[in-house]
Amino acid sequence: NKENKTQTFESQTNPQFEHTSQILCANPLHEKLKIDVCNAQSKNEVIAYFEMPIKQIYDTDTMTIDAQTYPLKSVSAPLDKTEIILCLSLFVSTRWVK
Repeated sequence: NKENKTQTFESQTNPQFEHTSQILCANPLHEKLKIDVCNAQSKNEVIAYFEMPIKQIYDTDTMTIDAQTYPLKSVSAPLDKTEIILCLSLFVSTRWVK
């Protein structure tokens, strides 16, 4: 499942972005969370991304990541000192929708 949420930041060194998603997937422990960073001045071309297995969040004691910093991966050119700070909470529902 893919969900797009966009926020544009111009000339900000520490932009804040908050988004809540509900994603339905049959086997979440085999899925990955992926965040694409796009260049709004270049037709939203993806310039970097962050990827993390959902299992990595699930395996923490509280299923929460509280303000940890991760490097962004470049799509083409090398990125120096570019990172993302994440605050994530994972809530797992065992209800099945028919």
